[in-house]
Amino acid sequence: MIKIISVRALQLMKFTVLPIFFLLLISCNDKLDDKYTTNIKIKKNALEIPINNKTSNISRGLQAYSDHKNEFLFNINWGQNSLQLYDIATGDLIKRIFFQIEGDRAVGRIFGFHVHNLDSIFLFNQQSPEIVMIDTANVIKIRIEYNPPKGYSNAFVHNAYFISHPFLKGNKLIVKTHLQGNYQKMTDVELEQKPTSYSINLENGDVELLPQKYPEDYLNKGLKFYEYSMAGNANKIVFSLFGDHRLFYSSTNEGDEVQVKEVKSKYLADELPLFPINRAREETYKYLFASDHYESLIYDQYRNIYYRFAFPQQETENMEELNQLREAPNSFSVIILDENLDVIDEVLFDESKHIPNNVFIGRKGLYISTSHPNNPDNKEDKMVFDLVEL
Repeated sequence: MIKIISVRALQLMKFTVLPIFFLLLISCNDKLDDKYTTNIKIKKNALEIPINNKTSNISRGLQAYSDHKNEFLFNINWGQNSLQLYDIATGDLIKRIFFQIEGDRAVGRIFGFHVHNLDSIFLFNQQSPEIVMIDTANVIKIRIEYNPPKGYSNAFVHNAYFISHPFLKGNKLIVKTHLQGNYQKMTDVELEQKPTSYSINLENGDVELLPQKYPEDYLNKGLKFYEYSMAGNANKIVFSLFGDHRLFYSSTNEGDEVQVKEVKSKYLADELPLFPINRAREETYKYLFASDHYESLIYDQYRNIYYRFAFPQQETENMEELNQLREAPNSFSVIILDENLDVIDEVLFDESKHIPNNVFIGRKGLYISTSHPNNPDNKEDKMVFDLVEL
């Protein structure tokens, strides 16, 4: 268990609705390319979890945790401001943990979470710069107040959108953040000066921007969506951007230079698109949801490998189809990378059966939800997952 010294409590602010810019949740499905089947096996319906009528079979965030004998799945339920704890071996619901929005034990509306162990579960919200740590008995161990650096958001921990799990390095929690300001006026010169994340000292709440910055040439040909996913551990941190084939990585030691690795999906075009000059809603949606791009990058601590999610261009005819892609894209691939970020394999899912933002890493491999609305076998009373095994 982490040793953390309590910091002063923070008065919770009223919940505010996030800009739609940060709620562009993506999804999708499954087909194997013959060239990439030597190392990959997909086990159908590997995990089925019964749910009640107040729980959606498409989650706003999942994370697995295993101890020396048991393996658990945590599911966040925004509607009930709660976490649900399931036994992966049996699919049984073990516990529901409900959180107060107001009162002495209030933690606000939970936006994201991170399970370090069963005694140290970090809760994050977007309306106030505070982290609350609880255990599975819902005992509040500590409240950590911090002040985000000027021009940056609160720690952005979302377990289903450009997944970027926070991680510990000593007594510091490394978290993703968002730049504040006018997105459309950002220039290449400005962006390349901006760090991508910061650390929060869990003993005193001090915040420090990390040295890793956006690449110097990301916007050199024009504006691109500069959302990113972050993956790593105490030794190495890796970044994947929406509109760049490259991965950017470094050790977590201060002063180490950022290295670049070309990791192109074979299903995406060589030249990735720019943000449309015509900022009409339909053109913007086409760019965000239907163009070639990358989303989550996830580290698998059991096998010391990475999974990078790539989304090939989709053809659409109207806003209705674009809105559907926003929640459930029709195609995506998963690039599997070794510890050196060399490609092991890439597998394409293109039968509208899977939800790529409903994924988690377990002892056996990568679990991907099959709760796509176009899946004829979709079960509304269950969360069902296929398992990608090496």
